Amino acid sequence: MVENIIRNILKKYGLKEDKKRLEHIKSTLEFFNGLNEEQIERIILENYTIGESFFFRDGNLWNILKRYFLEDKNYKILSLGCSRGEEVYSLSFILNDLNKDYEILGVDASYERIIQAKEGKYKYWSVRKLNESQINKYFDKKGDYYFVKEKYKKNIEFKTENITSTIRKGGKYDIVFLRRVLIYFTEAQIHNILNNIKNILNNNGLLILGHGEFYPYLTELFEFEIDNNVVLWKNTTKTYNNRYKKLISFNKNNNIKNINNINNLQKPMEPNNKKKKLIDSIVNISEDEYLEIIEKLISEKNYVFAYNLIKKIADNSLNYLIWKYKAFLEIQLNLDYKDSLNKAIFLNPDDEELWNMKNYGR
Repeated sequence: MVENIIRNILKKYGLKEDKKRLEHIKSTLEFFNGLNEEQIERIILENYTIGESFFFRDGNLWNILKRYFLEDKNYKILSLGCSRGEEVYSLSFILNDLNKDYEILGVDASYERIIQAKEGKYKYWSVRKLNESQINKYFDKKGDYYFVKEKYKKNIEFKTENITSTIRKGGKYDIVFLRRVLIYFTEAQIHNILNNIKNILNNNGLLILGHGEFYPYLTELFEFEIDNNVVLWKNTTKTYNNRYKKLISFNKNNNIKNINNINNLQKPMEPNNKKKKLIDSIVNISEDEYLEIIEKLISEKNYVFAYNLIKKIADNSLNYLIWKYKAFLEIQLNLDYKDSLNKAIFLNPDDEELWNMKNYGR
């Protein structure tokens, strides 16, 4: 009964089933016995979406955007998966400093996070990347909390809504933020979302994903510009031929290979150094972001791609999970795994699963 309710709610919001999260939600619901369906939905959304963020996350991005806001116009911006509002208010800070007109809509599936975003109340963790001058400029500090000043809340709307519903409603935007959101959707859903975003973006409007995020289908819909390792996806009338579409369809599980294979297609060519920068933007990411990608690839049994990625960072890593995953992948690919496994055990001898792996093949 409870599992059916959970699955119906996941289906309603277009979210993928995740065994680990489902088990956690089920145990939570068993503890809070007797919840109604609305309460269950709220618990699922709070556990199924990422809320960690902070002001001016991905610092280079904001400096680049300052150069984008050059026209004297009313900028319309959509922030999908806006969480507690840090991204939305970061935009407001910049646009106010530049004396620009704007309208910003922040959308998130979590009711609780939207309430927090509207309040504009944050702990130190959210402002930790700001210097003292910025904190004093943008916030009123009361006790241990930082409150966004009222002048920066103007022309901002926050809404609790499924992002797929938002983008289907239409409207036109100059920028759409979609950072760390698509990981929750299936490939078919990602295609639909990106198509809908293309439709609501103005000509030369920007789609902004999280640092290191890449989906092959993006290159079919958008041009891209790279500045200081930040990728901006620009909406144009550019289309590719059917041969390119077919290749993306058949090679959908090997993202980097897809980028390299673009060289062989009969389509408008990007300069080689530009494509290299795109690849670099995908691989030059933090260790935590690597782990997130690698875990997703392992869950999809895309072991070859996961192994090629993990080799790039393993030698310089002291994170036992890196070596644990590397050993696991080497086992799956029939490679010598003993060195990786020994390093993982050395770094964390308390992980029982590592000792079980050590007995593999005996």
